[in-house]
Amino acid sequence: MILNNIVDSDTETIGPRGQDLLSKIQKLQHENMELHHENVESHHENVELKDQQSKIQKLQHENLELKLENMELKDKLSTILEEKDGVIKEVERKVKNLFLKADSPTTQGYYTIFL
Repeated sequence: MILNNIVDSDTETIGPRGQDLLSKIQKLQHENMELHHENVESHHENVELKDQQSKIQKLQHENLELKLENMELKDKLSTILEEKDGVIKEVERKVKNLFLKADSPTTQGYYTIFL
């Protein structure tokens, strides 16, 4: 920027070699500004990617918690089903015993079974 002021005010003193160098400097400054702009864009993209990564990690953590909860619920369901099977077998055994007692010669006629 300072060089621009010098050239604007005193173009003759820098000569052709100085003008060539100034042109190269201005070109490099322009490239530098473009690279800076790209760098800023990359930085914003990186910030967005880190935010997305954070959200993914949070969702993965929630997913693990849900898997654990699901396993616990499956265990509870399995226990309930086992208990249900045990109760059904016990009821079947008692009903069978009632039928056997009802059919026995000593108690015939004393039991009326309603199902």
